[in-house]
Amino acid sequence: MSHTQPLLRVWQQNINKSLAGQLDLLHQAHPNEHDILAIQEPYLDRTSLTRGTQHWRVQYPTTRDPDTAGRARSVLLINRNISTNAWSPIEVPHPDVTAISLHSNGTTVGIFNLYVDGDSDRAIHAAVRAAQKLKEGREETTQLVWLGDFNRHHPSWDSPANEHLFTRHNLERADR
Repeated sequence: MSHTQPLLRVWQQNINKSLAGQLDLLHQAHPNEHDILAIQEPYLDRTSLTRGTQHWRVQYPTTRDPDTAGRARSVLLINRNISTNAWSPIEVPHPDVTAISLHSNGTTVGIFNLYVDGDSDRAIHAAVRAAQKLKEGREETTQLVWLGDFNRHHPSWDSPANEHLFTRHNLERADR
């Protein structure tokens, strides 16, 4: 008898702070078809909150202080069909990284949603440290899913027409 893990259905998108873009995503992403919505540059209202619907629980970065809350550049929307007993936030000391650990059938899945500034790797380093901490001392299988807007350019995922972006510096940063 083979045992298979349940399928995790994720929609990942940069909204570019657009209310219309976020509402369109919420309209298209049906909760029967998606478990997690990973949003980079979400729309934030004047109270620094994003939009969701009754089908989703919003998870913000765990580092949300008054100075950085208005610029949160990543959020996760978790389908309400997933029990809150099955997932928990992961502490990541960076305002542009939102992460949760999802537990199912003896497996922990760390889901990391990052917005990586084009001039800094601090979000990546913070996520790596949190992922290492998540895996420490666990007997069950731990898998990692990294989603995000990494603001890096490489021929493997950029159009060949963007050849001017493939400088040595950009390729080294993308390899990280």
